[in-house]
Amino acid sequence: MGQFEPNMEITFPRQELDRWVLDNAIIVRLNGKPIKISPIELQIAYKLYMETKKDIEDARHLYRLFKEKLDDSVLKSWLKKLHKEDMYDKYLHETA
Repeated sequence: MGQFEPNMEITFPRQELDRWVLDNAIIVRLNGKPIKISPIELQIAYKLYMETKKDIEDARHLYRLFKEKLDDSVLKSWLKKLHKEDMYDKYLHETA
């Protein structure tokens, strides 16, 4: 108890989204080892796309945590591609 266990998914590139993630990955260190993760903008957009209460809360938390470093144009672009443009104003705009 008291330890954080990260949750991660591994997939192989099959579409534009997958290729973009690999081309724009962020490198973080886990136990001293580098791993690639998807950009925060895409993580936020995807969580809003999922639309569960927990995913929306997670998206808002990530937005608050990283808002000074986020590229809003990238975030809005992915929301548009996911057909969720309205989610920015609905869930993130008041968070800013």
